[in-house]
Amino acid sequence: MILGASSVGAKFLGRVINYTEDKTITVATGYITFLMGLATVVAHNVWVAGIGF
Repeated sequence: MILGASSVGAKFLGRVINYTEDKTITVATGYITFLMGLATVVAHNVWVAGIGF
């Protein structure tokens, strides 16, 4: 099972490396990651004094 999982992982990693050579996918992934991070910060942006930290 471990060898099978590593084989699938290696194939997936090979595809990811091939995708990084395409600038369009790299830029699109960057924008999507940025927007998801921004949404996380906006949703969890709680500034409360006196929590005890």
